Amino acid sequence: MANHYPWASSGGSYGDHIDGSKANYDGSGDPYDTQTIATVPVGYYDGNQIPAGVDMANGYGLYDMAGNVIEWVWDWYDDQWYSNSGATELDTKGPSESAMNWKTLRGGSWHTGQLFGLRCALRLPQHTPDYIGSALGFRCVKRDENSSVNDVLIEYGLTNYPNPFNPETTISFKISSRVLDQNPTRDFKNTELTIFNIKGQKVKTLVNEQLTAGQHTVVWNGTDDQNKPVSNGIFFYKLKVGNYIQIKKMLMIK
Repeated sequence: MANHYPWASSGGSYGDHIDGSKANYDGSGDPYDTQTIATVPVGYYDGNQIPAGVDMANGYGLYDMAGNVIEWVWDWYDDQWYSNSGATELDTKGPSESAMNWKTLRGGSWHTGQLFGLRCALRLPQHTPDYIGSALGFRCVKRDENSSVNDVLIEYGLTNYPNPFNPETTISFKISSRVLDQNPTRDFKNTELTIFNIKGQKVKTLVNEQLTAGQHTVVWNGTDDQNKPVSNGIFFYKLKVGNYIQIKKMLMIK
Protein backbone atom coordinates (compact mmCIF):
# COMPACT_ATOMS: atom_id res chain seq x y z
CA MET A 1 0.00 0.00 0.00
CA ALA A 2 1.37 3.43 -0.97
CA ASN A 3 2.36 6.02 1.62
CA HIS A 4 0.36 9.23 1.94
CA TYR A 5 3.53 11.24 2.67
CA PRO A 6 7.29 10.75 2.03
CA TRP A 7 7.64 8.76 5.24
CA ALA A 8 6.02 5.56 6.51
CA SER A 9 2.36 6.55 6.30
CA SER A 10 0.29 3.89 4.55
CA GLY A 11 -3.27 3.00 5.50
CA GLY A 12 -5.88 4.94 7.39
CA SER A 13 -6.54 8.63 6.83
CA TYR A 14 -4.13 11.51 6.24
CA GLY A 15 -4.65 12.70 9.82
CA ASP A 16 -3.31 9.43 11.17
CA HIS A 17 0.13 10.17 9.72
CA ILE A 18 0.73 13.94 9.57
CA ASP A 19 3.62 14.81 11.89
CA GLY A 20 5.18 18.22 12.59
CA SER A 21 8.56 16.63 13.32
CA LYS A 22 8.78 15.44 9.69
CA ALA A 23 7.87 18.47 7.56
CA ASN A 24 7.18 22.20 7.73
CA TYR A 25 3.52 23.00 7.11
CA ASP A 26 0.91 25.41 8.42
CA GLY A 27 0.69 24.63 12.13
CA SER A 28 3.52 22.09 12.22
CA GLY A 29 4.77 23.48 15.54
CA ASP A 30 8.28 24.56 14.55
CA PRO A 31 9.74 27.83 15.94
CA TYR A 32 9.28 29.58 12.58
CA ASP A 33 5.47 29.22 12.51
CA THR A 34 4.91 32.78 13.78
CA GLN A 35 6.96 34.44 11.05
CA THR A 36 5.22 36.22 8.17
CA ILE A 37 7.02 33.89 5.75
CA ALA A 38 7.30 30.76 7.84
CA THR A 39 9.96 28.77 5.99
CA VAL A 40 12.62 26.85 7.93
CA PRO A 41 16.31 26.60 6.91
CA VAL A 42 17.02 24.00 4.22
CA GLY A 43 17.87 20.68 5.86
CA TYR A 44 16.23 21.74 9.14
CA TYR A 45 14.77 18.26 9.70
CA ASP A 46 18.17 16.68 10.37
CA GLY A 47 17.41 15.04 13.72
CA ASN A 48 17.78 18.29 15.69
CA GLN A 49 14.44 19.78 14.67
CA ILE A 50 11.60 21.09 16.81
CA PRO A 51 9.25 19.26 17.30
CA ALA A 52 11.85 16.56 18.04
CA GLY A 53 12.27 13.88 15.40
CA VAL A 54 14.61 11.83 13.26
CA ASP A 55 16.77 12.91 10.31
CA MET A 56 14.36 13.30 7.38
CA ALA A 57 16.81 13.05 4.47
CA ASN A 58 15.30 10.76 1.85
CA GLY A 59 17.08 7.95 0.03
CA TYR A 60 18.83 10.48 -2.23
CA GLY A 61 19.98 12.65 0.68
CA LEU A 62 17.40 15.32 -0.14
CA TYR A 63 15.39 17.30 2.39
CA ASP A 64 12.08 19.17 2.21
CA MET A 65 10.40 17.03 -0.44
CA ALA A 66 7.27 17.63 1.62
CA GLY A 67 6.55 21.04 3.11
CA ASN A 68 8.62 24.22 3.49
CA VAL A 69 8.00 25.46 -0.08
CA ILE A 70 5.91 23.82 -2.76
CA GLU A 71 8.04 23.22 -5.83
CA TRP A 72 7.86 23.64 -9.58
CA VAL A 73 8.73 20.39 -11.34
CA TRP A 74 9.55 19.79 -15.01
CA ASP A 75 6.13 18.39 -15.97
CA TRP A 76 3.28 20.32 -17.48
CA TYR A 77 -0.08 19.67 -15.82
CA ASP A 78 -2.52 17.22 -17.39
CA ASP A 79 -5.29 15.88 -15.14
CA GLN A 80 -5.60 12.80 -17.39
CA TRP A 81 -1.88 12.04 -17.58
CA TYR A 82 -1.94 8.86 -15.50
CA SER A 83 -4.38 7.28 -17.95
CA ASN A 84 -1.85 7.95 -20.73
CA SER A 85 0.44 5.11 -21.82
CA GLY A 86 3.41 7.49 -21.60
CA ALA A 87 2.99 7.62 -17.83
CA THR A 88 4.14 4.00 -17.56
CA GLU A 89 7.41 4.49 -19.48
CA LEU A 90 10.70 4.23 -17.59
CA ASP A 91 12.11 7.71 -16.89
CA THR A 92 8.93 9.28 -18.27
CA LYS A 93 9.22 13.00 -18.97
CA GLY A 94 5.56 13.70 -18.30
CA PRO A 95 3.18 15.64 -20.56
CA SER A 96 4.83 17.72 -23.28
CA GLU A 97 2.30 20.54 -22.99
CA SER A 98 -0.69 21.81 -21.02
CA ALA A 99 -3.95 22.99 -22.53
CA MET A 100 -4.07 25.78 -19.91
CA ASN A 101 -0.29 26.47 -19.90
CA TRP A 102 -0.07 25.16 -16.32
CA LYS A 103 3.08 23.69 -14.81
CA THR A 104 2.83 21.13 -12.00
CA LEU A 105 3.63 22.03 -8.38
CA ARG A 106 4.39 19.34 -5.80
CA GLY A 107 5.24 18.87 -2.15
CA GLY A 108 3.12 21.34 -0.20
CA SER A 109 4.47 24.31 1.76
CA TRP A 110 4.47 26.22 5.05
CA HIS A 111 1.33 27.92 3.73
CA THR A 112 -0.44 24.67 2.80
CA GLY A 113 -3.15 22.89 4.73
CA GLN A 114 -1.28 20.09 6.44
CA LEU A 115 -3.46 17.09 5.65
CA PHE A 116 -4.02 17.37 1.92
CA GLY A 117 -1.28 19.59 0.53
CA LEU A 118 1.75 17.54 1.55
CA ARG A 119 0.54 14.26 0.04
CA CYS A 120 2.94 12.49 -2.35
CA ALA A 121 0.15 12.19 -4.91
CA LEU A 122 -0.81 15.87 -4.94
CA ARG A 123 -0.25 17.71 -8.22
CA LEU A 124 -1.21 21.36 -7.86
CA PRO A 125 -2.41 22.97 -11.11
CA GLN A 126 -3.67 26.48 -11.97
CA HIS A 127 -0.30 28.24 -12.12
CA THR A 128 1.55 29.33 -15.26
CA PRO A 129 5.38 29.37 -15.31
CA ASP A 130 5.54 33.13 -14.63
CA TYR A 131 3.79 32.79 -11.25
CA ILE A 132 5.88 33.70 -8.18
CA GLY A 133 5.16 33.53 -4.46
CA SER A 134 6.81 33.27 -1.04
CA ALA A 135 5.65 29.67 -0.62
CA LEU A 136 7.08 28.56 -3.99
CA GLY A 137 10.43 27.07 -4.99
CA PHE A 138 11.62 24.52 -7.54
CA ARG A 139 13.29 21.12 -7.74
CA CYS A 140 16.66 20.80 -9.45
CA VAL A 141 17.88 17.42 -10.66
CA LYS A 142 21.26 16.62 -12.20
CA ARG A 143 21.49 13.22 -13.81
CA ASP A 144 24.48 11.04 -12.91
CA GLU A 145 26.86 11.20 -15.87
CA ASN A 146 27.37 7.45 -15.52
CA SER A 147 23.65 6.71 -15.72
CA SER A 148 22.64 4.36 -18.54
CA VAL A 149 19.74 6.72 -19.30
CA ASN A 150 22.33 9.24 -20.42
CA ASP A 151 23.77 6.91 -23.11
CA VAL A 152 21.87 8.51 -25.95
CA LEU A 153 24.25 8.21 -28.87
CA ILE A 154 24.78 11.90 -29.39
CA GLU A 155 27.60 14.32 -28.86
CA TYR A 156 27.00 17.95 -29.59
CA GLY A 157 27.68 21.47 -28.49
CA LEU A 158 24.44 23.37 -28.87
CA THR A 159 25.30 26.97 -29.76
CA ASN A 160 23.68 29.93 -31.39
CA TYR A 161 25.15 32.99 -33.08
CA PRO A 162 22.80 35.96 -32.64
CA ASN A 163 22.82 39.00 -34.87
CA PRO A 164 21.81 41.62 -32.28
CA PHE A 165 19.79 43.89 -34.56
CA ASN A 166 18.66 41.33 -37.07
CA PRO A 167 15.75 38.91 -36.45
CA GLU A 168 17.78 35.97 -37.78
CA THR A 169 19.88 33.81 -35.45
CA THR A 170 21.93 30.76 -36.38
CA ILE A 171 21.75 27.65 -34.19
CA SER A 172 24.30 24.84 -34.61
CA PHE A 173 24.58 21.33 -33.19
CA LYS A 174 26.48 18.12 -33.90
CA ILE A 175 25.41 14.48 -33.92
CA SER A 176 28.42 12.21 -33.51
CA SER A 177 29.14 9.68 -36.25
CA ARG A 178 31.27 7.69 -33.78
CA VAL A 179 28.33 7.09 -31.53
CA LEU A 180 25.97 6.32 -34.40
CA ASP A 181 28.44 3.78 -35.77
CA GLN A 182 28.50 2.01 -32.43
CA ASN A 183 24.71 1.84 -32.35
CA PRO A 184 23.56 1.57 -35.96
CA THR A 185 20.03 0.48 -35.07
CA ARG A 186 19.21 3.62 -33.05
CA ASP A 187 16.15 5.47 -34.35
CA PHE A 188 16.81 9.20 -34.72
CA LYS A 189 13.48 10.14 -36.31
CA ASN A 190 12.55 12.14 -33.24
CA THR A 191 15.38 14.68 -33.47
CA GLU A 192 13.69 17.94 -32.51
CA LEU A 193 14.83 21.54 -32.24
CA THR A 194 12.23 23.93 -30.87
CA ILE A 195 12.03 27.53 -29.66
CA PHE A 196 10.15 28.47 -26.46
CA ASN A 197 9.33 31.84 -24.94
CA ILE A 198 10.10 32.82 -21.34
CA LYS A 199 6.71 31.42 -20.22
CA GLY A 200 7.65 27.97 -21.53
CA GLN A 201 5.24 28.19 -24.47
CA LYS A 202 6.42 26.68 -27.74
CA VAL A 203 7.05 29.36 -30.35
CA LYS A 204 8.39 27.43 -33.31
CA THR A 205 9.56 23.96 -34.36
CA LEU A 206 12.74 24.28 -36.41
CA VAL A 207 13.63 20.58 -36.77
CA ASN A 208 11.46 17.48 -36.46
CA GLU A 209 12.96 14.77 -38.62
CA GLN A 210 15.54 12.02 -38.89
CA LEU A 211 19.03 13.50 -39.21
CA THR A 212 22.35 12.00 -40.24
CA ALA A 213 25.54 12.21 -38.20
CA GLY A 214 27.54 15.40 -38.49
CA GLN A 215 27.24 19.13 -37.98
CA HIS A 216 23.85 20.77 -38.51
CA THR A 217 22.94 24.44 -38.74
CA VAL A 218 19.47 25.96 -38.58
CA VAL A 219 18.50 29.62 -38.99
CA TRP A 220 15.58 31.00 -37.01
CA ASN A 221 14.07 34.05 -38.69
CA GLY A 222 12.35 35.39 -35.57
CA THR A 223 8.86 34.12 -36.43
CA ASP A 224 6.50 31.67 -34.77
CA ASP A 225 4.86 28.56 -36.26
CA GLN A 226 2.32 30.82 -38.00
CA ASN A 227 5.19 32.83 -39.53
CA LYS A 228 4.29 35.89 -37.44
CA PRO A 229 7.25 37.92 -36.08
CA VAL A 230 7.91 37.54 -32.35
CA SER A 231 8.66 40.43 -30.02
CA ASN A 232 12.05 41.24 -28.51
CA GLY A 233 12.87 39.24 -25.42
CA ILE A 234 14.39 36.14 -23.90
CA PHE A 235 13.83 32.81 -25.66
CA PHE A 236 14.97 29.23 -25.06
CA TYR A 237 15.99 26.73 -27.70
CA LYS A 238 15.75 23.02 -26.95
CA LEU A 239 17.43 20.16 -28.77
CA LYS A 240 16.05 16.67 -28.15
CA VAL A 241 17.65 13.53 -29.58
CA GLY A 242 16.54 10.22 -28.13
CA ASN A 243 16.45 10.67 -24.35
CA TYR A 244 18.92 13.54 -24.36
CA ILE A 245 17.71 17.10 -24.00
CA GLN A 246 19.74 20.29 -23.93
CA ILE A 247 18.26 23.75 -23.43
CA LYS A 248 19.97 27.11 -23.83
CA LYS A 249 18.85 30.71 -23.54
CA MET A 250 19.17 33.54 -26.04
CA LEU A 251 18.14 37.18 -26.33
CA MET A 252 16.30 38.37 -29.42
CA ILE A 253 16.79 42.07 -30.18
CA LYS A 254 15.52 43.56 -33.40
